[in-house]
Amino acid sequence: MRRLATALFLILSPLLLLGQDTITIAFIGDVMQHQRQLQFSRKKGMDTLLSESYDYSTYFKYTQGILSGADYAVANMEFVCGLPPYTGYPSFSAPKSLAKEAKDAGIDLFLCANNHILDKGSRGLEKSIETYDELGVPYTGAFRNRAEQDTLYPYIENINGIKCAFINFTYGTNMGAERGVVSRMDSISVTKAIARAKSAEADFIIALPHWGTEYSITESPQQRKWENLLYSAGVDMIVGGHPHVVQPIRTRHNSDGSIRNITAYSLGNYISNMSAKNTQIGFIFVVRITKNEAGCRILSGEPVWLWCARGGRFEKNYTTFPIEEFIGKPELFPNKYEYQNMVETYNRLRETIQYGN
Repeated sequence: MRRLATALFLILSPLLLLGQDTITIAFIGDVMQHQRQLQFSRKKGMDTLLSESYDYSTYFKYTQGILSGADYAVANMEFVCGLPPYTGYPSFSAPKSLAKEAKDAGIDLFLCANNHILDKGSRGLEKSIETYDELGVPYTGAFRNRAEQDTLYPYIENINGIKCAFINFTYGTNMGAERGVVSRMDSISVTKAIARAKSAEADFIIALPHWGTEYSITESPQQRKWENLLYSAGVDMIVGGHPHVVQPIRTRHNSDGSIRNITAYSLGNYISNMSAKNTQIGFIFVVRITKNEAGCRILSGEPVWLWCARGGRFEKNYTTFPIEEFIGKPELFPNKYEYQNMVETYNRLRETIQYGN
């Protein structure tokens, strides 16, 4: 009976959309900046302290169409931005030019609540916010002070007639700071943010937690616990990050077969220098949401599987691209091992990562 209801919903949904507002939001995972990436991006002979000394034109070359084609796009910026000297692990700091490249590719919102936002202390957080303000890109999850957090959190955007609330928070940070506020993963502050979103009459509430166990391709019991808490409090969808690998995408359905909630536990890395097992695969998570007199509902949520190729293995610099566009084209890879590794990892994870209930 449930399968029949689902089939009827899918058949009739195009007709049901008449007179409704419908939007597409694209989410990407962890945008990283390791030392090796800095070395490959630096223009020959240029000053390492200048943002314009770094070329990131390959980073979004193959994904820009998807990101700019969505009505709205969101990225987790897992580094301090705009504060030289620029460094990789364990204290990440990237040039402004990387954030500008993300903006030019179609990213509309930067997520800052992650464990690396305080890698350079208070000054790093403040400089990141200053840099994003200069670029004209909204940010959320980190703030100059408590008053700013009270005013700007959660971040609410009217996207083509649908008022979306973005609630970004992290389990913790690797470093502390005397100034600045990072939204934390505690039930009191998160439920308050959800309540603020409701008070602001948000149509659709999205939780964006930095959570989970690094390098685990399955969600943890703590993630499941928080998932239930968030949905009980009124969240409509959850899109997570931090594990650096992809994790399952699960849906909850209404009695008519339509989607009530979707949880993407981890989108993995968007781009990085990581070489640990499964860390070169990530998702662009593309979600379609519609609104009518009865409220909002999710039409679909699908992953675009990505591969991050390190410098010299596909392009001269690091790049990320949709895997299915390059399956069966080994001749495009100057490094044949890179193609083989991509195909083997992709096939293995597609069989392992679960979708649906």
